[in-house]
Amino acid sequence: MIGTEFLKGQGLGNQLFCYITARCIAKERGCAFGTAGQEQLAVNIHSKKGMYFMDLDLGERIPDEMVPGKEAGAAGAPAESGQPVSGPVLSGQPARRLRRYEEKELRIYQSTSFHDMEHGCYVAGADENLHSLPDDTLIYGNMQAESYFSRYRAEIREWLRVKPEYDTHEFTRDNLCILNVRGGEYAGNPELYLERRYWMHAMKNMRRIRKDMEFIIVTDDPEAARKLLPGLAVYHSDLDRDYVMLKNAVYLILSNSSFAFFPA
Repeated sequence: MIGTEFLKGQGLGNQLFCYITARCIAKERGCAFGTAGQEQLAVNIHSKKGMYFMDLDLGERIPDEMVPGKEAGAAGAPAESGQPVSGPVLSGQPARRLRRYEEKELRIYQSTSFHDMEHGCYVAGADENLHSLPDDTLIYGNMQAESYFSRYRAEIREWLRVKPEYDTHEFTRDNLCILNVRGGEYAGNPELYLERRYWMHAMKNMRRIRKDMEFIIVTDDPEAARKLLPGLAVYHSDLDRDYVMLKNAVYLILSNSSFAFFPA
C-alpha cells in the first residue's frame, strides 16, 4: 500500500496534489492505495463542509495507529459537517506502522525577501525516489511535479469528476476569461501577491486572441480583488461553485495558487 495523509488546515489544492500524486505512484508501482486523515479532506479556513461535490475514491482508510508518529485518535477533530470517511479500514494483527517518506526539497536563502532570509525560498523539482518507494509507505510533501502524474491525465479527469448536480456552465462562454486572483494571506505578502501589472499584461494578451474578450474574477478574497482590479465583476461562493467556474472556463488567467491547477 502507498498513500498519503490529509493534514489539518491543509488547503484543497495542496490536498489534491498529494492525493493525485500518491494515487498515481501507487498505480505505477502496482500497490494498493490508501489515505489517512480522510475527515480533514476539504476542511480548512475556506470551507468546513468537506468534499461534498465529488465522489473521490480515497482508497483504503488508514487508521491513526498505522500512521508514523501518531497514536489512535490523534488525528484531530473531525470535520464540522460530520464529513464521512470512506473505504475499508486497513487492519492487521498486530497493527503495523507504515513508513513515512518526506519528498525532497530545496530552500534558497536570499536577501530580496524577509521570508526567504529567515525560512528560505521553497523550491521543489521532481524527487525521483517516489517512483521506487517500497510498499507500505505514506508520502508527505508538496508533491506537485507533473512528472509524478502526467501519464495518468485521462484517469485523473475521471477521478476528479464533479457530481452532476454541482456542475454548471453558467460562465462558459467563448469570449469570457476568468481571472483566479489569490488573496487572503497572500494579499499582505508582496513576495506572494501578484501585482496589478501581471493581470493587466495577461488581459492584454487575451485581447489579442479575441478583441471582444470580457473578464471576471473568481477569488477567495473579494475585497482585495476589487482593490487590485476595480471595475471587474468579482465572484466568491461555496467551494464547489468556485471550483466549477474554473473547471468549465474557456479562457483562464491563473495565479500562483494550487487550487486552480486541477480544475484548469
